[in-house]
Amino acid sequence: MKKLVIFFSSLFIATFAFGQQFESTKDQVDTANKIHAKIGAAFLMEYQSINNSATQPLVKLADGIPFPMANMTVVGYMGPGLRLNMELYLANPHHTNTYVKDGYLLIDRLDFLHCAVVDNLMKYVSLKVGDMEINYGDQHFRRNDGGNGIRNVFAGNTIMDAFMTAPGAELNLNVNGLIAMVATCTGTINQTLNSYNTTPYVNINGTSYFPNTVNKYNTYDQLAYYFKLGYDKKFSDDLRARLMFSFYHCNNNQIGELYDGDRAGTDYQGVMSQIPNNANPVKVIKNSIGTVINTPTDPTAENQMAGYWNPGDTYKDNSGMINLLLQFKGLEFFGTYERATGSSSINRGLFDMTEIAAELIYRFGPQKQFYGAARWDAVNNNRFSMYYNLSNGTVNTSNGPVNDMTNFQNAAISDGRAVEAYEIAAGWYLTKNIVAKVQYINQKYYDFTSEFGNGGFNGITVQTVISF
Repeated sequence: MKKLVIFFSSLFIATFAFGQQFESTKDQVDTANKIHAKIGAAFLMEYQSINNSATQPLVKLADGIPFPMANMTVVGYMGPGLRLNMELYLANPHHTNTYVKDGYLLIDRLDFLHCAVVDNLMKYVSLKVGDMEINYGDQHFRRNDGGNGIRNVFAGNTIMDAFMTAPGAELNLNVNGLIAMVATCTGTINQTLNSYNTTPYVNINGTSYFPNTVNKYNTYDQLAYYFKLGYDKKFSDDLRARLMFSFYHCNNNQIGELYDGDRAGTDYQGVMSQIPNNANPVKVIKNSIGTVINTPTDPTAENQMAGYWNPGDTYKDNSGMINLLLQFKGLEFFGTYERATGSSSINRGLFDMTEIAAELIYRFGPQKQFYGAARWDAVNNNRFSMYYNLSNGTVNTSNGPVNDMTNFQNAAISDGRAVEAYEIAAGWYLTKNIVAKVQYINQKYYDFTSEFGNGGFNGITVQTVISF
């Protein structure tokens, strides 16, 4: 009986580690000398009733229950202040099989060094090393991640979703609410040391070439660097404020995936998927002008990025995000301002995108177990670039990088396209581990001439999340 109580107590504690809203704190450090482990899991099931429309024919969406999602977390306590975290995606529409999301070591204490100076320093410092969800911005703490939707009061994520797992290291400082972090990572999820290039390219004379070469990649040359600085203070039981600034820089990466890292998949399944033309088959295209065109060759194929709009895979990326959280009694405001500039990994085309999002949440009830929420989210592409042939004014249409730039110019053009979403949600936390939520979303696309026109999608999503 005692062992049973200990086991379920461990699961209960793991719940809060799994659903932690922001960075872990020193009061959560396990001080036990004996190695032990805790297990957590999360399960999300939803009912979707969404309509979509666009200039091009779209796959019609049925009402019903799409593919459920589930996660599992294993936390191993290796000693006082030493914690190994590993999270798995058990099932989702993008990967129906189980695979590891991340695994890292969180170091809060260094008792084995037997150094008083280090012990005093570690009261305020922690170190994360491994393959992990990078801590850029605060929005990633409030998003759905496969089955883990307990921390998100809405049914889906923001339009330009900055989320990625990558091998790296983060050094964190927290002194009386002042938070600072410096970090580095590989900048991509599926890093590799080489790749075989079979993509044809066209030179200025119009001749196609197939290079058939091996590209070698130096991890150290392609590292990304990021930092976070801000203040988080709970002034009383009723009042809390948090202001954070984050910056991310990657100067050279074959597949930068800060905005293309959602491997679990979208919560708006199948939206904005175009019907292929058998005479001219189409595919998922990630181009250099800040868009992901969701056009699977198989209309039933699941595109895990449906509903998002972002730069896609990047070569260069300079991104900055400001987040503000204000909580007073049951009222909560969370705001996001982000700007991302850089170039595409496909043809080095430029992008300059801005996102502004505002969430207002009101929690009520004896334990504040009920809530109502609204979110406005807008993304604008300020410019994009294409390669023009100066000799005849035509656009280069090669699939790969332009290899002979003699007669080409990378011209930046103002871009009027935008995506805007309005969301209204309500929910009930039956316990801290179970939430039922319903949401209406209306997401509109503006001036997507060749893809969606002025289309969009709207409808209702009902979700149930169980997380422990």
